Amino acid sequence: MPSLEKVLGEQVMKNRGGELVPTKSLLGAGKVIALYFSAHWCGPCRAFTPALVDFYRKWKAGDRADKFEVVFVSSDRDSSAFAEYYSDMPWLALPYAERTKKGDLSRMYKVTGIPSLVLLDGLTGKLITSEGRKIINGDPDGRDFPWKPLPLPDILGDTFIKNTGEQVSIDSLKGKVIGFYFSAHWCPPCRTFTPTLVRVYEKIRERTDDFEIIYISSDHDEKEFQEYFQEMPWLAIPLADSRKPLLASYFGVSGIPKFALVDENLKLITGDGRMAVASDLSGMDFPWKYKPLNVLKEQFGRYLNEAVCLVYFTDGEDAQMDRAKEALVEIAERERTQAEAEDEEQAMHFFVATPDEDISETVVHFLNLPRQRPLVVILDCSNAIWCSHQGYLDSSGIEKFVADYRGGELPKKAIPPRLPK
Repeated sequence: MPSLEKVLGEQVMKNRGGELVPTKSLLGAGKVIALYFSAHWCGPCRAFTPALVDFYRKWKAGDRADKFEVVFVSSDRDSSAFAEYYSDMPWLALPYAERTKKGDLSRMYKVTGIPSLVLLDGLTGKLITSEGRKIINGDPDGRDFPWKPLPLPDILGDTFIKNTGEQVSIDSLKGKVIGFYFSAHWCPPCRTFTPTLVRVYEKIRERTDDFEIIYISSDHDEKEFQEYFQEMPWLAIPLADSRKPLLASYFGVSGIPKFALVDENLKLITGDGRMAVASDLSGMDFPWKYKPLNVLKEQFGRYLNEAVCLVYFTDGEDAQMDRAKEALVEIAERERTQAEAEDEEQAMHFFVATPDEDISETVVHFLNLPRQRPLVVILDCSNAIWCSHQGYLDSSGIEKFVADYRGGELPKKAIPPRLPK
């Protein structure tokens, strides 16, 4: 992960007068840095800010005052609104003029709504949780500080159950891809998705045993749980099991249905398995691992909103598709390898688009793109800009196009800050 100095810059504001302090003075082992994405115009923000102020002041009055700091990252509409709102806050702030950095932070930590409180390790800069608001509300005395989630192996426990009541040892899951299905009988979208997931699961299990699903229930009572579980050919944890809130926190569950997958080493494959399944009803792309280069489909829509993406639009014919993939594969693989080696978010994502996919046509319509193909586009929704090149680009042309974009040498066009999912 990038260092906090790289993330925030070398200095942050200390007070309304504009005094600056070195970012490095915040850092250290055992510390937590909270990025508070908020704005004066946002009603829920104004409701949460006093609770955060109370927590902050109580914490600063204690014997671990230096172990927790907040940095306000403003979504106010102008500098005067920022100054007025910041006057109510006792903590630090990203200078309002740093709008590009604010966009980078929103994208890096996948902030799509406010208020959002992102908690980071003060030594490594690694994400602790994006659910800081929920944590502060649920732990107003900071007893669970520094709020780091347990590792998944420590959460899983020793046994699970089948819908017959038989217990199954965790040893049976070794070497398997595991899906965690958060669902409930009372939830209409869950009842719609469950039969689809059952069909895909059974198709995959016909080909391999290296796949299992664990149901984590939000049913109201044992009767509902048992009735719903009878529709599922996989495992579950018992209703109201103590592992449920830990798993929900680990996978960032904010609504159901939620289907997350981990690989045989318990490393996250995707937190959006529901979209992966819906886009691959045959299950032939299982285990749905993210590839360096992908055909743009609905399951990748979140990247358009949250990350910088290069999309090579084609006419959908094999000749253009093959040529586009050939041009992109080298840079896509290099960017992926570099991100994994540095344990960072990938700086740019690469897609080939075809008119057969609805999401491709959505982007074309949304940006009013020309219909002539091929067309190469870089989208950066966090900073509300896009750049394009009409015509073919080979691998060297793609390298130059990306380098020119990163060097600020391409003409940029304004876009709305969020693409439709």
